[in-house]
Amino acid sequence: MRSVSAVMGGLLVPLTYWILRELDVSVLASFTAAVMLCFDNALVTQSRFILLDAQLLLPIMFATLSWLKFSKYQLHEYALDRTRY
Repeated sequence: MRSVSAVMGGLLVPLTYWILRELDVSVLASFTAAVMLCFDNALVTQSRFILLDAQLLLPIMFATLSWLKFSKYQLHEYALDRTRY
């Protein structure tokens, strides 16, 4: 149980970087935000023990990333690779 919470808490850091890159934030700002989240004392503590915050935050952040990717593809829905057709 503890390792599941720790892994989910650890996956929040690269997911934060990925979300910020999807929002067209600079690499330095995205990296800084991910590092700040990595050293956030509350997230480290909650990920270390068997608490539900990491298990709840991870699907929320995946949903946010999915929504961002969907909104980008919605603008260019027919801009896919047409060489196959």
